[in-house]
Amino acid sequence: MEAITKTERNYLPRDLVIDTWSSVEGFFTKLEERSIASRADLEQWLRDLSELEAWLGEEGGWRYIRMTLDTRDAPAGQRYQAFVADVLPHVEQWTDKLQRKLMASPFTEELTGEGFPVYLRGIREQLRIFREANVPLHAELRSMAQDYGSIIGAMTVTWDGQELTLPAAAALLEEPDRAKRERVYRLIAQRRM
Repeated sequence: MEAITKTERNYLPRDLVIDTWSSVEGFFTKLEERSIASRADLEQWLRDLSELEAWLGEEGGWRYIRMTLDTRDAPAGQRYQAFVADVLPHVEQWTDKLQRKLMASPFTEELTGEGFPVYLRGIREQLRIFREANVPLHAELRSMAQDYGSIIGAMTVTWDGQELTLPAAAALLEEPDRAKRERVYRLIAQRRM
């Protein structure tokens, strides 16, 4: 198996650690303040924005994975909660600002290469539907989803003398034996009730 290598960072420091929003705020500010005087400037700006977005997505993804691996791991849950409550609401607001900057640039019209029409159409749609009032609602929904995951993740059923989590028990729903599937289904439904 081939080892996975991370893409080299150009905009962000290699040792960047997100503890709070202030850890990344400056990178958004620099992008907002950066002058875009040519198509080449705009393309570099987009590469830097993409790197920032990818890194934040990876950070959020790993925190989610660590939280869901063991929903009883309180520190992992708190790290995920801190990310969705403290970092992501700011990211949503800044993403809207930066997308507006992109669409206001006269060089955006020159972005006609592969992928750009679809990308720009998606941004136009995001700008059309973005509402500042939804930012705290999204944060609350992510928090509620975490709570739900913790509750469901802690639920177990006993099957053939073994204690199984609901996802592990749900895997038994793929068994070819219909009677077995029905017993597992009823155990899961009963536990949820």
